[in-house]
Amino acid sequence: MFNILSLLNKNTAASKACVLDTKRWITELPQNNEFEAQRLLTQTLHAFLKSEAPLTRERLKILLQLDQSSHALQRELCQQYHNLPDHLKQGEQAFWKSIYSMYWLLAHAYQAFIKDHVQNNGKSDTASYQSLITARTLRYFRMEIKWRYFRQEPIEPAMWQRLHKLYQLSELGNFTEKPVKLVDDSDDTTTCKAEYAKILLMDLLKPVTLKPAHIETIEGLIKHWAKLIEFQPAAATHTHCIELSQGAGVTRMTNCTTGENYRCWNMAELMTEVFRFKSNLVYMLDNKKITIDMPADELLGLLDLAVKLWMRSAPKRQAETSLNAKTHAMPVEA
Repeated sequence: MFNILSLLNKNTAASKACVLDTKRWITELPQNNEFEAQRLLTQTLHAFLKSEAPLTRERLKILLQLDQSSHALQRELCQQYHNLPDHLKQGEQAFWKSIYSMYWLLAHAYQAFIKDHVQNNGKSDTASYQSLITARTLRYFRMEIKWRYFRQEPIEPAMWQRLHKLYQLSELGNFTEKPVKLVDDSDDTTTCKAEYAKILLMDLLKPVTLKPAHIETIEGLIKHWAKLIEFQPAAATHTHCIELSQGAGVTRMTNCTTGENYRCWNMAELMTEVFRFKSNLVYMLDNKKITIDMPADELLGLLDLAVKLWMRSAPKRQAETSLNAKTHAMPVEA
């Protein structure tokens, strides 16, 4: 197997040949041993982070390839984690550590390119890739946070500050809503704003109190709904806000919520989509048109909880009128 560690440990600029060598190394990863392939990939990302080589476009392409190769492995290991039988629960820690480490390494590897861009006053070699880099950084910090939720660990103040700064950088770079791909071989796109909103919406649901299966389910729905959140200066109709200068999450709107560090929004359009989805879901379940991985009552209870927590800080008039708001249709999924 090609010795990729010797390549990544060099402190010289990456070349096109290095990118090709990385691609060849990926094809040599064990096909029938996810844990071993994950171990090798994790080891490689460690070497990538430790290297002092210039963070050039070619270096970024190496990271993008390593990132892409991790998707199938992470998906398989996550599925095994959630399906562990009770008598194998002692292996849960090994799965958690392997999966979490991958997300942590990818988040910090992408963040290194952002730091380099800032240190070079916005004139880094990867300047044209900053929207992609920032969105993927937010995405992998989001995954890191999710896996901490599985262990009842809330978002720490330092992480909130990091997330707020990443979102602010997307605003300063004027690419907050620029569509980018999180997965190279998919047509699905996201934005920095959507990735940020997913984190905010999930945290409002007190996920440290939820089962991992419930977190996974609600995350799948939030992926569709996060785009409905519009951050704006404070207004009378807003119900929620975030203060970018603080190491904290979403707070309720008050009369004192003013200033350039605040980003505010209301839940009207989001609530309409939630109610629409719930109504369609009941119909589909009653007519046996879809199947789900949990009892129907459990899923409906989870949706009721989301509605309760997302609307908790909303004035009564907001809740009553939200069903009449203009919305974007979202297909019902199993």
